[in-house]
Amino acid sequence: MKEEFELLVEHEIKYTNKEPVPVKDVVEALLALERISSKFLPKTMNALLDTEIKRAEILVEGIEHGSLVEKVVVRLLFGDAKKMNQFLDKVRDGNLSDAWQGLPGSKRVRISIVGVTLAVLVASGAYYVLSKNETPVTQNTVIIIGAEAYNTHPDQLVQIVNAAVGSDRKRLAQDSANFIAPAKNDPNGAIEIDGNQQLTIPAETVRAMPRQVVQEEYESNIEYKDVDLEIRASDRDSGARGWAGVVRDLFSRRIKLVLSDDVAAHDLANRFHVRADIVVTSKPDASGQLRPSQIYVERIIPDNE
Repeated sequence: MKEEFELLVEHEIKYTNKEPVPVKDVVEALLALERISSKFLPKTMNALLDTEIKRAEILVEGIEHGSLVEKVVVRLLFGDAKKMNQFLDKVRDGNLSDAWQGLPGSKRVRISIVGVTLAVLVASGAYYVLSKNETPVTQNTVIIIGAEAYNTHPDQLVQIVNAAVGSDRKRLAQDSANFIAPAKNDPNGAIEIDGNQQLTIPAETVRAMPRQVVQEEYESNIEYKDVDLEIRASDRDSGARGWAGVVRDLFSRRIKLVLSDDVAAHDLANRFHVRADIVVTSKPDASGQLRPSQIYVERIIPDNE
C-alpha cells in the first residue's frame, strides 16, 4: 500500500441549544459533515490555495452536553510529503494556521481556514435551499468572512464554491440541512464554528432551514466506501451514458453507472473490476419497495492503496 501523508486538523462545532438534542439528529449531522468534508472540501481548498489535497475524512474526538459541542478532527490526506508541505507553506504564508507536532507518524495542526471553508460550504448549501437560487449571495456574512480569509473577492469565492459543488447542489443542500438540524430543537438555536462568532449559522437561518430538502419521492441515497464494483458496460466517451455495474455484496442486478467528474471514463473503459467509493440511489418499484436504480462512482481506489 502506498504511503499517504496526513494532517489532523482540530475543530469545534457548538450548537447553542439549551435543551438536549436527539441522538438521531447528532448522528445525521456528523454524517452530513463527513460527506461535506469528503466530497466538497478538498476541491474547494485546492482551487482556492492551488494545492493538492487528495481527500478528507472526519474523525470524532468527543461530544459534550449542555450546549451540544462536537469536537472533530478533519483528516487531510496527501499523496506525498512534498504536497503536504506545500499546503502547510500556503497556509503559513497566509497566516492561517498554528501548527505543531502531534501523534506519531502524523502532524496535528490548527488551521483556521479549514473551519472557514466548512462554514462557507454549509452556508452555501443553506442558501441553495432558502433562496431557490443556484448561487449563494455574496453579501452573506460567512461568505464575506471566507473571502477575507482567502484574500479574495466574495464573487470569486462563490464562483469557486459553485465549481466545486457542480451538479451536486441538491446533495450539499440536504447535507447542510442535516448539519443544521440539531440546532432546530431550540427556537433560538445557532451554530458556532471554532469559537468564532463571525462563523455562525444564525438562529434565523436555522429556523428557516427545512429538515428535509425536497427530493424525488422516497428516493434513498446511501454512500459505501471501498466496495468491489463490477463494470458490465461502458462508454469511454461519456461519464453518464452507456455505463452499468454490479456490486455483488449489495445486489446482483446490473444497474446504471454514473461517473463523477473525478473519474475519467477512458481509464475504466477496459476494466471489468475495480474498488471504489460509491453512492447507491434507490427508488420505489411498482409495489413501493425501494430498489437500487443508480451507482454514482465518487472515486476509484488505486490498486496500490
